[in-house]
Amino acid sequence: MRRAKAQAYILDNAPLAVLPYELIAGSMTGLCPVAGEDIPYPEQRGKAIRIVSDYLSAKKQAGQQPCGDRGRVKTFEEEFTTKKSRWTLMGRVYHDGSITFEDLQKLIADMQEEFRDEDIEKYEIGRELERGFKIDYGEDVRREIDSLPWFAANHLSLNYGRIIRQGLGPLLDAIDGRLRREALSGEQREYYLCAKTVAQAASRFIGRYAAKLRECSRHEDASRKRELGEMADICEAITLRPARSFREAVQFTWLLHIMASFCWSSALSFGRFDQYMREYYERDISSGVISKNEAKELLCCLWLKVNEPKMRTVQSMTLGGITPDGADAANGLTALCLEVTREMRLPYPNIGLRFSSKNPDWLYDMAIESIKAGSGQPMLLNDAVWTANLKKLGYGDQYANDYYNMGCVEIMIPGKQPNWGVTDPIAFPMLFEDVFSGYRAGETELSSYDSFFREYCSVLEKAVLADKAEADSKIAQIPGRCFDPLASLMIDGCLEKGCDMFQGGSELGPHWSFYAYGLGTAADAMASVKKHVYEDGRFSIGQMAEILQSNFAGNEEIRLFLENRTPHYGNDQDDVDAVARAILSKMCGTALRLNAPHARDKYVSTLFGYFFHIYHGEITGATANGRRRGEPLSDSMGPSQGKDTSGPTNLLNSVLKLDHGEVTGGYALNLKISPEIIKNEAGTRALKALLQAYIMDGGPQLQAYLVDAQALRQAKLEPEKYQNLIVRVGGYCEYFVNLDASLQDEIIARTAYGF
Repeated sequence: MRRAKAQAYILDNAPLAVLPYELIAGSMTGLCPVAGEDIPYPEQRGKAIRIVSDYLSAKKQAGQQPCGDRGRVKTFEEEFTTKKSRWTLMGRVYHDGSITFEDLQKLIADMQEEFRDEDIEKYEIGRELERGFKIDYGEDVRREIDSLPWFAANHLSLNYGRIIRQGLGPLLDAIDGRLRREALSGEQREYYLCAKTVAQAASRFIGRYAAKLRECSRHEDASRKRELGEMADICEAITLRPARSFREAVQFTWLLHIMASFCWSSALSFGRFDQYMREYYERDISSGVISKNEAKELLCCLWLKVNEPKMRTVQSMTLGGITPDGADAANGLTALCLEVTREMRLPYPNIGLRFSSKNPDWLYDMAIESIKAGSGQPMLLNDAVWTANLKKLGYGDQYANDYYNMGCVEIMIPGKQPNWGVTDPIAFPMLFEDVFSGYRAGETELSSYDSFFREYCSVLEKAVLADKAEADSKIAQIPGRCFDPLASLMIDGCLEKGCDMFQGGSELGPHWSFYAYGLGTAADAMASVKKHVYEDGRFSIGQMAEILQSNFAGNEEIRLFLENRTPHYGNDQDDVDAVARAILSKMCGTALRLNAPHARDKYVSTLFGYFFHIYHGEITGATANGRRRGEPLSDSMGPSQGKDTSGPTNLLNSVLKLDHGEVTGGYALNLKISPEIIKNEAGTRALKALLQAYIMDGGPQLQAYLVDAQALRQAKLEPEKYQNLIVRVGGYCEYFVNLDASLQDEIIARTAYGF
């Protein structure tokens, strides 16, 4: 009830913003102002010097790295990552900074130069500065917040379609009907009272926007006054009743989305937008209520809203594929959404385009045209893989056929599950440190490649089991503690059971993800040990252990040998591809076997690294493929940066040799393509054929994006001239200039396929 009242208070009191020219109401900028206090750069620099100097003094006194917590309240990001790492590698996750992301980047570069002769790593400087330049909410406020057992809906798809079809008035009537039942338990009665509290607040929130729009219209010219009046009419209409037109449905959907965002939900997905909005679109088009161009303009406005400042990251949308009963789901609205995606050229929403053998060929054509626009959209998802793998988790056809990509690439069932559960990510290359540590300590002999690989698999299995233990610990903390009444209104099963989605009310249970990434680096390093130690005998395992521990100090010739004479995953070479397959199969098979039959909570393997490959690379020692300590790991399921030198066909052939039959949580594979390829029709046809072949041969996911490597390098030097340059990072897109310098360098280093 405390949570419900808090959400109602926010919806009743949050400042409302109406922005010029928009045709859809609802903005985070009222609650989270874009501008903050402007601190002159010289003052920032002086504070930065003090922060780093104090850190160095503490480090020297302690004789080791300070933990960095110093009584701060732990954020989600800090719980999610290791304590050694920094987090703020892109502007969109820089929520609590007291200076701009651009100034933070400049300070990091300045301090790395200022303290270049001191005993401090570059990532330590970045971490301490991002922790030092945070908004000071006050110790009492942070202590109060930290003491509350609240939990916001995050990383999920709320069932907007059900709410806009039902309407808040009938929903409140249904809640009142359930409250009149005599057989309710005390917990059920409290749930329905909470549901009523937030449903009424949601209705009032929409009404507040109607009033705000009318107020704003008084100060506008006739044309804008008419637009604002129409927007106000729509908001008034949907305060209680269902949406009756496409325009009302778009507005209603966005207001539900913004209400959840106001109450601190993050990475919300629009789910299968072209399915639940289809009836409104087709009915209005056929009856002449709206033209295609008018519908397109509304969708363009929606795309702009998703990209407004302070909107949460990463917001996704799924299109195409098949319906829950297995029929072709691609339709006219699917095509219109892809058309809008192509023309708007924005990083969000993060479009997942599902492909099935039942879909028409035009779906590929529209995907290619959108990719050619240069925004990195859409990613391709293979229905044949994901529906089959979801069934291995125990889901029936109706659920498996209805999947969507949550946030980045994570696979879930829309509107029926609570939050996506996270555990400590597993960096495949970091596990070698445990293998070599055990050898140096005399715990293992590593006398053969088989023994070396068995030891690596043992370490990998321990990491997966540790993630399971972490998930189980979190599962045990949820009962009686975590509640989100507003989100539970929009998750199927909660109203029927009279139970919050976190307390077992959702129709389906959560997925607990075991993230893993860096497969390319791990496969190359394993192949190097196999070839140079156990097959060719160029080094003993002891020598290899010493070389890596010293970070190749005095051994640059050896490092270059390992880098250039090792087979690299991503070039269709059977030996190293077999190593990658074995590592992946161990990871995914271990995770899948942890699932008990008919268990509500599912453990899933997610081959995706967000931007973990950068900050975990910063704290990972040297690897046997010639990678130095601190350098990036390979991204998600991709090859080592710049080592896939045999062309895109061979890269995809390497990927297709992997066993994807047990990947259940998500997958990210980037394909960086030079724009020169699609300058003529022959190149466009070749790209289409390549992507079709990959999907038809069983590739689970792919995100192809166009980028000019020279433009990326120039954008680092003159960011003001490249504000609209978009790149694929992990399973999502972002403006290149809004990324950390180390992340920019890693993207530049990836192979760009040209003629």
